[in-house]
Amino acid sequence: MFTLKLSHNEQCAVVVFLWAKRLNANQIHPVMHPLYGDKSLVKPTAQVWCKKMPEAQKFASDTEVM
Repeated sequence: MFTLKLSHNEQCAVVVFLWAKRLNANQIHPVMHPLYGDKSLVKPTAQVWCKKMPEAQKFASDTEVM
């Protein structure tokens, strides 16, 4: 099975990207776990990170994220 080996900071960037696409922490973890395997952040970490992000930073489309 192929898994990505990204640092904690790189996984944080993925969380920010998925959160900006309007996924919540409970949706983000299942998306990331198959990619990162045992090195994936745990769901509570995703929840903490999402709570720290202001609501105003959510985007309606991929174009706005870019």
